[in-house]
Amino acid sequence: MNRIKWTVVWLLMLAVCTLEAANLVVNSNFAQLNSKKFPAYWSVISQGGAQSAQIPGPEGKIIPVMMFDLQKAPNVTRIEQCVTLEPNRTYKVSFYCKYENLSDTGVFLTTMRWSGGNSRRLQGSSDWKKYEFTTSFAGSDSRYRLILYAGKKSTGKIYFTDVQVEEVLTAANISEAFITIPRLPQAPVIDGKLDDAVYKNIPQYTPFVEVGNYQYTRFARDNTVLYLGYDDKNLYAAFKCHTECLDPVRNQLDMFKNSVRKRDGAVVKDDCVRLFISNGGAQDAVYEFTVNSLGTLKDAKCTGEDIWVGRDLNFNTSAVCAGRAGNGFYVVELAIPLAEIALTPADGKELKIMAGRINPARKSATVYFPREKAFHLRSVLGKAVWGNSVPAITDCVLNLDRAANRILAFSSNTAGTVTLYAAGENNRTAENQFNIRAGMNKHLYTLPGKEYNSASFAFSAAGKVFWQTPAYVIGSAMTNTTIYSKGSKTKFSAEQGIYPAPAAPLKLQKTGYPGIFEIAGVPRSLAVSQTLFWPENNNEFHVASGSLQPLHVVAVTGENKLAGLKYQLNVILPETFSIEAATAPHRKEAPLTIENVSKLTIQGSVYSHYTLTAKQVQQYKMQPDNHDIYTLLIRCNQKYSVKNKTAVGYVFAAWDNNNIVEVPQVLNITVYPELANRTPQLFQSEMWGGAMVNLADRDANLRFLLDTVKKSGFTRLQNFPVPGMKRFGVLAYQRIINPYVNDLLQQHPDWRKVNSAGSVVPMNQPIIVCTDILINSPEIAAIGARESARQLKGFDILCLDYENPVKDGALSCYCDRCLKRFAEFAHLSAVPQRAEIHQKYNAQWQDFMTTRIAQICAMWKKIINAQGKELYFYSGYQSPKSLTHYSVDWNKLANNIDRGGAGYTRTAKEIKDTANALKTTPLLSGVIAEPWHVYLRQKSVQIDMAYLAAGLINGSKGFMVYNLPGCDGRSFHNFSEFNRFLADHEDTLYHARRSRSRNARVQGIDGNNYMLFTQPGKPAIMVCYSTEAKRRQIYVDVPFEKCREYFSGKKFTGKRFVCMINPGEMLAFIEE
Repeated sequence: MNRIKWTVVWLLMLAVCTLEAANLVVNSNFAQLNSKKFPAYWSVISQGGAQSAQIPGPEGKIIPVMMFDLQKAPNVTRIEQCVTLEPNRTYKVSFYCKYENLSDTGVFLTTMRWSGGNSRRLQGSSDWKKYEFTTSFAGSDSRYRLILYAGKKSTGKIYFTDVQVEEVLTAANISEAFITIPRLPQAPVIDGKLDDAVYKNIPQYTPFVEVGNYQYTRFARDNTVLYLGYDDKNLYAAFKCHTECLDPVRNQLDMFKNSVRKRDGAVVKDDCVRLFISNGGAQDAVYEFTVNSLGTLKDAKCTGEDIWVGRDLNFNTSAVCAGRAGNGFYVVELAIPLAEIALTPADGKELKIMAGRINPARKSATVYFPREKAFHLRSVLGKAVWGNSVPAITDCVLNLDRAANRILAFSSNTAGTVTLYAAGENNRTAENQFNIRAGMNKHLYTLPGKEYNSASFAFSAAGKVFWQTPAYVIGSAMTNTTIYSKGSKTKFSAEQGIYPAPAAPLKLQKTGYPGIFEIAGVPRSLAVSQTLFWPENNNEFHVASGSLQPLHVVAVTGENKLAGLKYQLNVILPETFSIEAATAPHRKEAPLTIENVSKLTIQGSVYSHYTLTAKQVQQYKMQPDNHDIYTLLIRCNQKYSVKNKTAVGYVFAAWDNNNIVEVPQVLNITVYPELANRTPQLFQSEMWGGAMVNLADRDANLRFLLDTVKKSGFTRLQNFPVPGMKRFGVLAYQRIINPYVNDLLQQHPDWRKVNSAGSVVPMNQPIIVCTDILINSPEIAAIGARESARQLKGFDILCLDYENPVKDGALSCYCDRCLKRFAEFAHLSAVPQRAEIHQKYNAQWQDFMTTRIAQICAMWKKIINAQGKELYFYSGYQSPKSLTHYSVDWNKLANNIDRGGAGYTRTAKEIKDTANALKTTPLLSGVIAEPWHVYLRQKSVQIDMAYLAAGLINGSKGFMVYNLPGCDGRSFHNFSEFNRFLADHEDTLYHARRSRSRNARVQGIDGNNYMLFTQPGKPAIMVCYSTEAKRRQIYVDVPFEKCREYFSGKKFTGKRFVCMINPGEMLAFIEE
């Protein structure tokens, strides 16, 4: 069991340590204001010129700041905050500031007696910049002052934000990290497949981490596995690169970059891997190999410390490379002649190596050996050792980023040991050894630090270490709680887990927040961080004023001690918020009931305390499934204003009739303006419903869809009937066709679909009937007409969703009939054998299959239009990859569908090419909120205005959203504003002439990110958006003298003017 830190302390305002930072400053960005409209938790010693303000911050967005306006300050300006520090540790103070004509101002960290510590003084003028300094304190003090100060005679202005005090972390004391390169019994075939037996018997080195100077290790979201080996002739390297955008379900294939085919070309602009190798001497050359998934190689010989300076790109080896992309990953293999890179392997001999990867979709560089800088410095290379037979550690998962139940899991082909070396704060250390057996291994382990840990694993066989992982630094998800019991006050600090409670009645307070909650009975245990929300938003809740917003709570537990226990959830909200329903998706009845609602007062404000009880005990699951959530529908009645857009709620669970109680968690609430309730008539906006149209409480489900989705301006919704919205459903062959063709297939056995291997497909496949029959059979058409009318009676739109590859897709049939049709289509002199098609006739088969998809659409359009409904077709955007991976050529679909939908990307070219291919048939451009799987514990990615504007500028006639469960108030606010804009100006926008010219342009952003919309007799509109990471100044040229920016109302005069645009923002300049 983890040790608990119990310390009697003064009541201090402390912040919770999180995985991203260990900031000890509360309200470090000055966003929370007290009743006097001054930043909360900051003590005013002498107000002077100190005041709250809002200005553009370091990234260009308008943010709250602390401003010292010293021109108007007759006295000293001094505000401060007490922080609790541990003696004999080192702390870093950092802050961002911007200042003008400044003198005699600074930031200090010192003791309560102003002795010791350090400071940073500032003077002159500077734009936003980050400053930092470090200090440590001896002695036994626990309270210290963080002071922002300006003297009585100071002049100028200064703005502060993001003020942080963080402990400087130390690493575990381990040997240098290294990997061992085994001698291979036989050479692998370099074909990009990784199916050689040799790969099953060598180590798989992983994980890869983000390059950069981070307080805690950032593990790659798209992980990479590295294989290395050698023989007498070659060094062999292989990379398996997991890549979300290659998952066909995401429809983001065009975000994967693999266009460079020229040797020594710009391979680094593609998704690629990088390998740097050297014998390791200061004067030894470093050899560079960069390869993309096409197997295109860029190699070089480098000298000097900065190897880019001494880089010979004319150096070429005879290395053999191959690459191959699969579903969700790509593979690169290399065989590099040893003699050409001056390597002479010998057992135990060292060399230097760096393996890395460039991921353009995530704009990231990841490496195996953690480094602050990537690739171009000799010093970033890590240690490798030549070996002979090396044990195979495969499928290794360290699970260091879990807060509890950490399990080291891997497979091995040899017995041995693995040793965990770990160190945390206050010199806490651990060294635990586990036995390795041949086969699958799982070892439960704990880390010694309560606040942070550095950890490394050493794998050994026959008493010799062959793999020493790097030291990874992990921040523990600490919860700081103040416990009131028996008239005393104690501080409880612990990471996720279950701990003994004081044997007495108690009250619990989230340290740093005013809410204090009395617990019924005498709990025997305290639970920490057991309530999980989805999506993982760091306990954030975003909601538009007046709307109904879901808060999803994970219903299962990964803690064995809570499994099978009665479960209760406590939610405490300001009285301007209310829980209207407690429900869940994919269930016949609501699994939660609101047992009680009571009122309580916190610092003079009234709150509602909701007690919700589960009908079933809590189940144990390490990873929740998509149906394992409770959905609370929360109404926001708080009016939005710039000064009234945040609030704080509290959440804690209880189990076993309050025998186990969770310490309170904070729910940080952000309120957005009321939804506009404006719906365009020509442009269409479509929401894919997912689980949020399948709630147990259908009445509450309808209220949410009416009050939030419909008021955001949506015109179309998947599955659920909502008055005033069109209802669409998906045409599924498994439901519409397959159950009703058994008699026909018995009469006509040759009607069964045949796959590329020549086998009849099983009856459980999505499509079991030959594609030629589906297109041409009147009997099949009659079944489709009858069942679509019967099963989808209440629907206005029927969607055919096809995202299958040309070779082995659901409609790819290789029966004799289809082979004959293919030969006729391709004008072949003879019917080809199945094996010949993809050896000789790939291009013709692709053309054949994209034509067949168009014929399928034509069949369904005739059926669906006869029912008075719209046929809607969804797939990926027009691109070479969509032709191959999805069998879709939008040029062929234009006359065979009523509307198209495609996703998901912000790339202008794909949207424009698709809209142009469809001609007059309207396109909905897809936008996506992430994550959409409940088991993904990743921060939510919402949909910004720029994402919506990209479709409009490039020719789409609306947008579609995937999908509803992942959307929160941020997205609904943007949907509402965008639809309001479309509704107000669709007479101009829908049929507009779109153009760019010297007199109609926006400079300072990507040249694809603006467009002038004109329509005779209507005001012209210049639309632009920013995908930049920082706020940008833009120069706008328009062919009119006066205009008004639609969203801000700001007016501009002149045909050329300058303004600012924020990341993700859309601007629309309307002619006046």
